[in-house]
Formats: sequence, structure tokens, C-alpha cells
Amino acid sequence: MDARRHVWEGAIPISFQLDPSEIATAPAPLPLLLMAARNGYLPLLATRIRQYFQNAVLSSPSSSTPSSDQILWFDFKGLPLKWHIPTGVLFDLLCLEPQRPWDLTVHFRGYPSEMMAPYEGDEAVKWSFMNTLKEASYIIRGNTKNVMDLTQNDQNNLWSSIVKGDMEEHDRIAAQFVGPGRIEGKPGKVPLRLYVRAVNGGLDDPFSLAPVKSWNEVMILTRPVEILRQEEGLAFTLGDALVKVLPQYFGSSSEDPEHSSSDSRVDEYGPGVQFDGTVKIQGIQPNLDLPFDWVARNLAGQEHFTHVCLWVPGK
Repeated sequence: MDARRHVWEGAIPISFQLDPSEIATAPAPLPLLLMAARNGYLPLLATRIRQYFQNAVLSSPSSSTPSSDQILWFDFKGLPLKWHIPTGVLFDLLCLEPQRPWDLTVHFRGYPSEMMAPYEGDEAVKWSFMNTLKEASYIIRGNTKNVMDLTQNDQNNLWSSIVKGDMEEHDRIAAQFVGPGRIEGKPGKVPLRLYVRAVNGGLDDPFSLAPVKSWNEVMILTRPVEILRQEEGLAFTLGDALVKVLPQYFGSSSEDPEHSSSDSRVDEYGPGVQFDGTVKIQGIQPNLDLPFDWVARNLAGQEHFTHVCLWVPGK
């Protein structure tokens, strides 16, 4: 519970700066500094950001219908940030060597609809979260019935628990659709979401890496991973799980590098998994020998996906 609580309380200091082309006042407004919940979503901060910058922004053209000139969005070094990905995942994926505060640019106009999913207001974040819960429930239980059967009151309370960071309320409701076993760490299938970023030139100097310019540079995969029974005394580890889903990047320390093959990597799940890149989950670089059920129980997001960011050497 201590580990899970640390995850729930995790936050990122962010410096929000208004896009210079949208500033209508002199002097320009100072950046807005906020602590953003790791497992929250950037649009949840929109009200405070709007209130802070509203007097400094060029007025939007009048319109009777919502348009791209009325949607708040963010970029990091020119890359529009996907609003439905948890804030901590965005940070881990885009900043191999974390910068604090994280400098983001705020935009009040010009929503990049050609690169981003349509955004239809605050309710869009809630329903995106609920749809991800359905995916997780299907992987864990084989159906989405228990999520679909949540009362409207429970759905509202569940979302409120995310906004407020209330772990106890979340767990009370979550036990209805994932079962107490998943929270308690019993064996079963684990929803895994992987974000793979190939880096040319190696990872020795993270500060010199070129920023991501397009989401086409990131491979996003959803994989169910079953916690397999091991020989007595051996745990099914995080490394075992990653070898299972991404054998092209992971190998075993027992392999002869000159005679290994992708097929042999899949079969070798023992301790000492080798990986030439970097793995991040919830802001940490975990030991690949950690038991995978512990990782899934303690480091999963509130929608019950374990989000894994991987930086791999490019070819």
C-alpha cells in the first residue's frame, strides 16, 4: 500500500508558458507554475490555466459553434501533447533525463486536429478514461460487463476519485469491475500499454537527444500479459513480461550474443534479462527482476493499465 500511495501522490512540477504569438499584452505574462498529478490528464488543469492567462490572450473570433480557436492545448518542443495520455506517461516518454520544472507551451487557438483526436470539452477526458477502463476490464476478466453495470453515481464518484487523487474511493469502486484479486495481486492477465521510442545515436547523452517531432516516431502497443507459473522459488518478472511482448529488444544474460536468435529469447525467461535501452514506469527505472505482479499491482495507472515507456537504440 505504501508503494501504491506513492504512485497516487506522484506529481510533476510544470511551467506553463503562453505561446508568444498569442500574447496581446505587454509585458508578457510570467509562466504559471503548477504541480500536475502523474496519473492525471493535462486538460484537468485547463480551468486554472485559462483563468491565469485569459487577460493576456488575443481575443478569439466570435463563433456560434465550438472551433479550434476555443480549445486549450499544449506542446513540448513543438510536439502537440495527446490529451488522453496520462501526464506522467507523457513526461517519462519525452524526457529521458527529466527537467524540472517541465516547460510546456499553452495554446488557446489553432488546435492541431490533423494530429490529435477530436476534443469536445472536459467530458471527453472522462469518457476516454472510461473507455480505457473497459479495455482493462476486458483483458482482466474477459468482458466489460462489470464496467458497463456501474451506476451513474459510481461512474461519477470514480472519476471524482481520479480528479481528487482519492485512492480509497477509487479502490472501493474498482473492486466491482476488476475484482479485489487484481488489487490484492492475485495471478491473472495484466493490461500492458507500451510506448516505444527509438533513439538514433545511442542513449549515452540524454541531454543531446533530438526531441520527438511527430507521434509517428512513437510506437504505442496494448498487450495482455499473463503472469505465468514459474519454477518454485522463481518469480515471473517484469523482464519476463517484456521479453514476452517485445522479444526483438530483450534478451537473457545466459545467451551467447553471437549465436542468439529472436526465438531463443522468447523461451528464456530467467533472471538477468538484458536490455540495451531504458525502461520507465511511473517515473522510475525499475529493476527488470522485480516480480511482475508487484509491478502491475503497485505501478499501474488508475485505469488499471501498466504504462511502460521504453527508449531503445535506433538502427
